[in-house]
Amino acid sequence: MGWWIALGILLLIGCLPVGVHLQYDESGPQVKIVVGVFRIPVFPREKSEKKPKKVAPKRKKARSPAKPAQPAAKKTSGNLKDFLPLLRRLWELMVEFRNALRINRLELKLCLAGEDPYNLAMCYSRIWAAMGVLDAQLERLFRIRKKRLLVDCDFLGSDIHAEGVLELTVTPGRLLWLTIRQSFRILPEVYKILSIRKGGATQ
Repeated sequence: MGWWIALGILLLIGCLPVGVHLQYDESGPQVKIVVGVFRIPVFPREKSEKKPKKVAPKRKKARSPAKPAQPAAKKTSGNLKDFLPLLRRLWELMVEFRNALRINRLELKLCLAGEDPYNLAMCYSRIWAAMGVLDAQLERLFRIRKKRLLVDCDFLGSDIHAEGVLELTVTPGRLLWLTIRQSFRILPEVYKILSIRKGGATQ
């Protein structure tokens, strides 16, 4: 019975989303660690009074006799082509890791301000065009659960205001499976490169 309980706990932990929550508003940047439905703040930290530390007097260290310089060992470097298979495997790892990520929340609010209405309208249209390109790329690359992009104009203001929220999560189980599967592909390539650097024969 205890094994089934332990297995259930491991499955629960493997399916529990973990990640990071980034937020920026008028109060400044905020960083929180996401664990399931909990948001644990890590920045900014609460200021605590620190007691001054006592500095011990420095003691002079006795000089040791200088050691004779030894000739540097010759290093053998592989050709750039030898690293291409490893770079491909690393690229595959990055792509699969990107697919494993999920954007739970993506919000961006930008309020433009300026005295000239014409220039403000031109900036508004250009930023919306850039937003459209960015939105299409994000939809193609990531899985987005909740998204909100907003651009506004303030004809009476003088400062530009920006607010944003980004929350990324991934499940530990999927991340572990991705790491194990890619390790069997990357480690042989690393072994080949090390053999080349040591002067070993390669197939």
